[in-house]
Amino acid sequence: MGINKGRLLTMVLIVMCVLVLTSCSSKNEAEVTEVTSSTAAISESSPEETESVSITETEESDDGPANTIGGTPGNIANNSFWGFQGNKLYYRANYDLGILNLETGELKKIVNAGGNYIQVLGNEVYNSGLMGLGQIDLQTGEIKTIASDSASYINAVDGWLYYINTTDGNRVYRVKMNGENREKLSDLADVEHLLYYDGQLYFNRYWNAWDFYKMNTDGTNLVMLQEQWIEFFLIHDGWIYVVDLNTEPNGIYRYDVNGGNRTLLTEAYGDFMNICGDYLFFQNIDDGYKLYKVPLSGGAIEKVLDMNIGYIHSYGDYLYFFNPEDPDYRVHRMHYDSNIPEPLNMPAAIE
Repeated sequence: MGINKGRLLTMVLIVMCVLVLTSCSSKNEAEVTEVTSSTAAISESSPEETESVSITETEESDDGPANTIGGTPGNIANNSFWGFQGNKLYYRANYDLGILNLETGELKKIVNAGGNYIQVLGNEVYNSGLMGLGQIDLQTGEIKTIASDSASYINAVDGWLYYINTTDGNRVYRVKMNGENREKLSDLADVEHLLYYDGQLYFNRYWNAWDFYKMNTDGTNLVMLQEQWIEFFLIHDGWIYVVDLNTEPNGIYRYDVNGGNRTLLTEAYGDFMNICGDYLFFQNIDDGYKLYKVPLSGGAIEKVLDMNIGYIHSYGDYLYFFNPEDPDYRVHRMHYDSNIPEPLNMPAAIE
């Protein structure tokens, strides 16, 4: 099939949005090992669509348990545009970080320090913004720079942040959440996606051949799981789901975390996959980027929505996604067993 040029053309609205939202920090002059603090607002301002408040005014005892990881592999694979914890959705609109109560619909801006690749752990949010790889204390509003790197595909787990350092050729790095022990884990450049799962890091590389690897969290024991053409992948419940353009027939496959027990789920050409309920949801490129689903064990595919969607997130029994055909570019939510999406009462991705 070759490189997915159609994806770049048909998803131009999403890509433009990401370019607006993404803020690249300057390249490092030296390694950053000390956390720097800042409580000043980022210079870029955003509309005051909501009142700025401390999260202590919105966090009640019935919010649900705190996360043990910053985000699920499926949501991180879809760029972690939104973070979830308890009954809250954490979002970025322009340069604001805000919270939407999924039960009451209450919407509040927290600080003027929004960023991409949102990870939520207890009272902290980690993201990548104008200040680099940052931490926001949701109780005090204090903003800290963990590292000045421009980071993508952040994975927050076990006291570490694992990420792709886009200021160093898209190589895999890690740093402790307190800013200490920042280190490069691999010399392999051009990493496209990075996911943590069960003590291992999984990643693929673009431009060269979309090779697919895994390694230990300290960078040791690097293993190639597949050579060539893994464009998109996610991990769930001990299984890796991949868009494989090398194996015949091309399509969406799943195999175990060691690369064995390979099964073809569908020959559809997919993208932006995620899991909700007992289904793998995906954007079907063969049918104009419409939303489809297939049982996790394989079977007949089913069209869910006759609309172009992108960046599918999953939380509880619901899917969350952009509808780039919506002139207001709103976030929509839909129960996994439904085909009726609803726009959420929150600011659009760009305004």
